[in-house]
Amino acid sequence: MKKTVVSVIILFALSAQAFGQDIDNVLSRLAKHENVDKISIGSFGMFLAKMVGGAAGGKEAWQGLKGVKSFELLALSDECSAGEKAKIREQLKNLKDDKEYATLMNIKAENNIVRFLIKQKKDTIKEVLMVVLEEENTVVIRLKGSFKESDLATLVEKSSKKGNGQ
Repeated sequence: MKKTVVSVIILFALSAQAFGQDIDNVLSRLAKHENVDKISIGSFGMFLAKMVGGAAGGKEAWQGLKGVKSFELLALSDECSAGEKAKIREQLKNLKDDKEYATLMNIKAENNIVRFLIKQKKDTIKEVLMVVLEEENTVVIRLKGSFKESDLATLVEKSSKKGNGQ
């Protein structure tokens, strides 16, 4: 009887852990998929990007990259079949918030969806995910680092001003 109870408890613990890492699991499988193009820039590459960005764009360019430690872009390649694209799109569309990731913003326009998720520890954001689901393109951008909510708000504000021609 004791073995059964212990087995059930272990099974529940393992299943809870698996569900808690659902987003990480989906992204890990996506990164390993043969028809996904992947671009990764680690901490040294980001250091160089900050140096070049700071030299080329002044203080504002560096401020935008200040908290970023690594960057990853995953995009479905042209070799990916329509069926595979639909399956991957559906998995990304159905991602649920879990104990680590929470949806910051969800934008829908016709059949296109852009979703921002964050991984936060206390009042510091450790990761920002942007999932873009369009009919023709599926892209995931992952920024890891250490950000404050005010840093993200400032970055978005500066980006929108530049986009409006200001």
